[in-house]
Amino acid sequence: MPAGWNLVPSEIDDSVKEKVIAAFDWGTHILVVDKGRAYVTQGGKARAKPGSLEMIWEMEKGPNGIKLQSRKASHSYWHGKLFMRAPIQ
Repeated sequence: MPAGWNLVPSEIDDSVKEKVIAAFDWGTHILVVDKGRAYVTQGGKARAKPGSLEMIWEMEKGPNGIKLQSRKASHSYWHGKLFMRAPIQ
């Protein structure tokens, strides 16, 4: 993650879920925010409602940053990306 950037906080306003997460496909099925909460994008609409919370995704935090754990079993088809925000300047 670039210096100064952070994951979007886990408590997301409904308007952000509707107008930002659910409105676009973002090149992935879900966007993962802080605490591993994973919300469905347009890319995942065949399996769930865009903007809805689909799962809690396990993340690895280490010296090289944050990495999403591989999914197994029934959720192995989901692809996720970290939903980050830049610092305000």
